Amino acid sequence: QLSVQKRMIEQKNALFKKEEGFDPKLLFAYNEKLASCFAKICLFRRGYVNEISKYVGETISQISGGTETAKIEYKCGIPAEFAGFEAVKSEYIRLLGENMKREAAAKMCLVGTQRDDLLFMVSDRDARQFASQGQQRSIAIALKLAEGDMVRRERGESPVFLLDDVLGELDEARRAYILSKMGERQLIVTACERGEYAKRHSVSMIEVCGGRYRQI
Repeated sequence: QLSVQKRMIEQKNALFKKEEGFDPKLLFAYNEKLASCFAKICLFRRGYVNEISKYVGETISQISGGTETAKIEYKCGIPAEFAGFEAVKSEYIRLLGENMKREAAAKMCLVGTQRDDLLFMVSDRDARQFASQGQQRSIAIALKLAEGDMVRRERGESPVFLLDDVLGELDEARRAYILSKMGERQLIVTACERGEYAKRHSVSMIEVCGGRYRQI
């Protein structure tokens, strides 16, 4: 659906930019198809974000020793009370109609799921504004772990997590969680220094230097 959306938005934008002006009937046809595409994407994203938010919340609670909560909110132009496909599609059609003049003036599509965003909350506060660097790093880690857990649940296969310099800006408790409480997850972590990794007996270390590597 994302590729379909991208192609249709490009076609709609091109329609706005025609020197002779655009055909209103053709614009209505684009909006009808776009509304259907937007509705499918919106509903899928809602379900996915609601599910992955649970995983992220659980991981943040574990990483912080139960002192912090976290959740992800899906921000789009359609209120949550519009639940079914037809209801969401109709609302998109209404929004596209209301914004037709504004879009024509801007010569681009201003309504749709291409403008959606995610809001990350830590202990009920916007993480972008109030979270520390350590908390933001923890959310990024929790999100990746959550994605992997969902892949494992859906496909029955455990992914390998590739993390780059993941311990930076984390306190001792968060570092200990990453290094020793990953359960069955398999992690490959890169770092410039041995540091905390050398203290963990369960960690296999490989040193890479000058294009050569050796286990240490």
